[in-house]
Amino acid sequence: MFMQEYENLKHMECVCDAGGDKQVIDDNNCFYLPHSYVINDRSRTTKLRVVFDGSAKTSTGISLNDTLMNGPKIQPDLLEIVIRFRTHRYAFSVDITKMYRQVLIHKEDRDYQRILWRSDQNDKIKIYKLCTVTYGLAPAGFLAVSCVNRVAEDAVNVKLKEIIKNDFCVDDCLTGADTLTEAIQLRNELISIMHKAGFELSKWTANHKNLIPDTNENEASSVSMDKESVKTLGLYWEPNSDHYTYVVQPPKINIEVTKRDVIAGLATLFDPLGLVGPVILVGKILLQDLWREKIEWDSQIPPHMQSVWNGYIDCLNELNTFNIPRWLGSNNHKQIEIHGFADASMKAYGACIYMRTSDKDGNITCQLVCAKSRITPIKVISIPRLELCAALLLSTNV
Repeated sequence: MFMQEYENLKHMECVCDAGGDKQVIDDNNCFYLPHSYVINDRSRTTKLRVVFDGSAKTSTGISLNDTLMNGPKIQPDLLEIVIRFRTHRYAFSVDITKMYRQVLIHKEDRDYQRILWRSDQNDKIKIYKLCTVTYGLAPAGFLAVSCVNRVAEDAVNVKLKEIIKNDFCVDDCLTGADTLTEAIQLRNELISIMHKAGFELSKWTANHKNLIPDTNENEASSVSMDKESVKTLGLYWEPNSDHYTYVVQPPKINIEVTKRDVIAGLATLFDPLGLVGPVILVGKILLQDLWREKIEWDSQIPPHMQSVWNGYIDCLNELNTFNIPRWLGSNNHKQIEIHGFADASMKAYGACIYMRTSDKDGNITCQLVCAKSRITPIKVISIPRLELCAALLLSTNV
């Protein structure tokens, strides 16, 4: 049980007096966090999680998050992490187990993380206080990432220091090396330094079985034999073939479709690299047409637009057959070039970046690194100006 584990790991403690019988209730300097649960059937480890709401208002109209500072953004950009991940010949991904809950908070601050809980409906309701950084509070991400960055400062290996600071997106790490030997060495050093700091690593996935630690032998066999895609930072990676794939579950075709349905359907398409940008762009253009027609949120869209939408979501299933190599390089490459292209039309503009590699034998390989696209504003803009927008989009991503 999730909350029982919370208590067993001493991530929360009962608010009791010295004798342990009578609960100490001092409501002057404390805050009670509402909580609920979230079920994720796709999770490889925890199917059910209890989540805490730090934004819930009190009788004063102020929430705990209203009184806390968020802290600056200190984690690297997601796109940079994913692109860098594609440059490694040997790659692996890993997750910090219960990352937030490995970071203790000061004892005097724990009363601001009180909860009401009972394990069974027949038990008495008890007051607990959470002892660790709590997901749902405004500064949680900043505090947890700061601790990971502090671990990087203790790293002697410069490469390892860069991995910890630049290849972690909160608790997920995507990294690797050009040779198997170097990748294994970095893996071992990463496990060691994170363990010393109290961060245990799990959910190992790699494109070579030797990169999976021996302690995760069962997980290694599932990765090396199954052809299922593993979700890494929102992208689906098939480690055996070393390809990115897309797992799309389009919304059902309905007789009545509203603008809200269209927005919800487009929101399910996550594509940080822009590899299927042209497909998503078609849906965005349709959405813009709905805005142009001033369709209300919950009003049924016109029949001709509904026909276009239903045809669009019917074709989205084809994305499940799409794949693209993760690795951008080639064996024994001699020269690497980056080529960028940008163009515009009256409906949209975009830019794409390719990596061109040539080996010692003169063989040439071209790979799409990433792409970005935008729909044009409703206000009419000339093609030359839109082409400048495309050039700017390209320059900001090179």
